[in-house]
Amino acid sequence: MQVVEQVEAPPSAAIESFLDDLTAQVAEDPDSRSGDPWAGSPWDDAVGDVAVLSLREDRAGAVLAVCGRLAAAHGLVCYDPQAGTLVR
Repeated sequence: MQVVEQVEAPPSAAIESFLDDLTAQVAEDPDSRSGDPWAGSPWDDAVGDVAVLSLREDRAGAVLAVCGRLAAAHGLVCYDPQAGTLVR
C-alpha cells in the first residue's frame, strides 16, 4: 500500500479576501440563540481555492445571501450542498 502525503495549501488570495470581507460583514447577532453564525471558524477549512463554511442553522439563510453576493464580487462560486444549488 502506497501512502500519499497530503499537503494543504494556504488559502488563495481570492479566498482570503472573500473571508476577510465575509467575517467583517457577518457579525454576531445578539437576538440569535448562538450570537455567532459560525459552527466552526471560516478559516479552518480554507485551503487553496476552496473554503468550506459551517453555519449555525438559525443564521444560515442570512449568511448564505451575503456569501453569494461576496463570492460573485470576488470571482468565486458559492455552492450550498444541503440545497444542491449555487447561491447567487
